[in-house]
Amino acid sequence: MGNYINIDRIGAETHAQFDAFAASIMADTMRELNAPNQELDCGMDDQCMRKLQHWANAGLLNVQPGQPWSALDVAMATVLTVLKKRGLSMAALRQILDGLNLPMYEELSVLGFAVLLCRQEYHSGHQMHNAPYLVIDGENRITLCRAADIGLICTAPEIPTYSHIVLNMGRALQECDFIHKIALSYEADFSELPAQILARLLDSNTKRFSIDREHGRIKTVSNGGTDPQYGERVIKYAGGRVVSDTVTTMEALNE
Repeated sequence: MGNYINIDRIGAETHAQFDAFAASIMADTMRELNAPNQELDCGMDDQCMRKLQHWANAGLLNVQPGQPWSALDVAMATVLTVLKKRGLSMAALRQILDGLNLPMYEELSVLGFAVLLCRQEYHSGHQMHNAPYLVIDGENRITLCRAADIGLICTAPEIPTYSHIVLNMGRALQECDFIHKIALSYEADFSELPAQILARLLDSNTKRFSIDREHGRIKTVSNGGTDPQYGERVIKYAGGRVVSDTVTTMEALNE
């Protein structure tokens, strides 16, 4: 097994089960896992695409929205989405992504192994009783284990840590589809920018905005929109037709 956190604290039975499963994995199965063959465009609205584009720009995705995804791409984005909902920072997600990409068995990554093990559990009808768990310590180091190992890993760890996150990989990957998880997430879950600023950056009608920190205000100029409570609306005509509709709003900046 690869080099990642607390490997010595995983029980002998887990080592044996993981090794036996790894030996049964065929090379074509691993290739299928990495093959870009999933078109996610169908069923994904513009809001979902914007969220994923933000993560792609931040280096948290190996593929751009709109391109074919592999099963492993979907699994990685799913796990990171679940963890971001827990409040982890972008920097923490990058550390965890790096850990999940580490080789666990030869060319099979930690995440790839977890996905294949979850698939076996799902198709066996065991209701995910033996699905692996992902344990993340306070320094964002990871361990893949079984439920029986969690007490060994979290109790008196080799490197003292203030907290652990325990993720049931079976439930994270299978409970609902990936697009549904993305749709349920707020825009702010995919960014560390203040929500007020993020909303303007992602609004296609925003022409420009400025922040007045001294007076605690944010000024936004948009193409059209509703009449502002505080601000102005300028509509220009040419030949009896509207040629521009600009709305300027002034709002309190919530920091």
